[in-house]
Amino acid sequence: MQATTNIPPIPPPPSAPPSQSPSPELDSGGRPNKRQKVSGGDNHGDGNDDGINRIDITAPTPPDDKERQRKNMRDLVVERATKIHFQLTTKGERLNDDTMYIVSEVFRLTLLPPKTAIKILHPLYINVEGKNIPNAFKDGPDRREAIYIPLHHKTSSHWTLCTLLFKSDSGRKSIHIDFYDSMEACEQQVEPFFKRWMEERYPEYTITFNKQKCAQQGDSTSCGVFVLETMRRLIKSQDVTQTIQPMVARQGFLDMITLVDTEPSPTSTTLQVMGEIKAMGTKCDQSTMSSSPSPTQQLPRVPSLKNIIDQIRQIITTTEISITDQYSCAKKECKQITEQERHLNISLDAAKKELEMAKCKMQAVEEALEEIPNLTQADKTVNCISNGVRTQTWGDEHRPIDTDKRNAVAEEAQSSQTQIFFQQIQSATLNLVESKLSDCHKAIAEAIEERLRISSEAVAIEERKVAELKKKVKELIVRRSEMEALMLVYSGLSYLDEKRVEEIDMP
Repeated sequence: MQATTNIPPIPPPPSAPPSQSPSPELDSGGRPNKRQKVSGGDNHGDGNDDGINRIDITAPTPPDDKERQRKNMRDLVVERATKIHFQLTTKGERLNDDTMYIVSEVFRLTLLPPKTAIKILHPLYINVEGKNIPNAFKDGPDRREAIYIPLHHKTSSHWTLCTLLFKSDSGRKSIHIDFYDSMEACEQQVEPFFKRWMEERYPEYTITFNKQKCAQQGDSTSCGVFVLETMRRLIKSQDVTQTIQPMVARQGFLDMITLVDTEPSPTSTTLQVMGEIKAMGTKCDQSTMSSSPSPTQQLPRVPSLKNIIDQIRQIITTTEISITDQYSCAKKECKQITEQERHLNISLDAAKKELEMAKCKMQAVEEALEEIPNLTQADKTVNCISNGVRTQTWGDEHRPIDTDKRNAVAEEAQSSQTQIFFQQIQSATLNLVESKLSDCHKAIAEAIEERLRISSEAVAIEERKVAELKKKVKELIVRRSEMEALMLVYSGLSYLDEKRVEEIDMP
């Protein structure tokens, strides 16, 4: 999301003027300095003479100047409010830093107690892509409440959220950093920055950084909405992993703006912007009513909203169970579904690991099967070498003795017959060994093929198990969405029955 450049890096207080930089030629009262040229002789050789004599106008600002300033301020407020209202009412529109700041201020004014220690920093206060780290908090080490820090990643045009919590229990000082990312894309950038910041500013503290699970966006433009809604849920101690519907969340922010009392401090531009947004919502409602066709041009009659709601209420209450009780049942079932989904995801992760292990075993069996021809060839080579050695050894042992000339002829004949007999025995032995080796290799191949079949079946079983678990998880997600929709219907009906909204926790 593109961040505007006219917001200062330091978060303005609730009563601060709009985040536009003043002209460098303004005096302390916000009025422009007038400059008058004087001749060089008037200053008589002053080494610091720049030829310009600046005169600070301390007289009261003329009425027309005051009116012009009020008009400029009014135009600026309307411009900011128009942009924010457009971003909160348009599907897929990115939220800039001004919208993030105004909604954060709405949270501070409507969700937090007056004297709370919870702090929400300006969206551009921290630059995680910069080299410089912020200073230490003035009240940081003594805090017992969270510090919420929206983070803008300029390179990727993305918003994320960090929370800091300082603790000092039993002499142990620690800083807990929780990180929430609706696209899981910026952890590697945020963790080293925050650790370096905390280690340098608070060296006596133990630092822990945790990436927390949160709802994931399904588009590339709603990260600002997800950050604000996650922050709202954290402040209200609600489940941040529940699905977020961007347009519902945007409308919720607008509804919260209407709850802000903008009358007591008309000098606060932040409250003026909120008041202008409230007025825009009222104008939109009036415009919708005024654009209705005249009685003579009325379209076919459409059932009134009251009749539709009464019909819905009648259908829901046919079970003789109150809407509040049905809401409680739906909320309880939604919680059970969430728990089942968590267990199924654990089982799914385990099944995926088993599948990978089965695939590795099957690959090992396939590689062993491919090595059998090489093993057979190696045995033949060894047999040939062994045969040659045995023949040579036999010849050396039975070579005739030259000194025994008397029996030379007889011994030569006997030696020849013995050699032929030995070769016959050796040939028969080698044939038997080769036959045994062949049978052995065949048995090994059959065993490996059987093992390959078993491994293949194991892989198929694990694949079916993974597919079934994925299907169950998907069914639970659909069922949970249905329960959340019912909860919205029940809470809406309860509101229309003039029950206190606080008694119904919005999902």
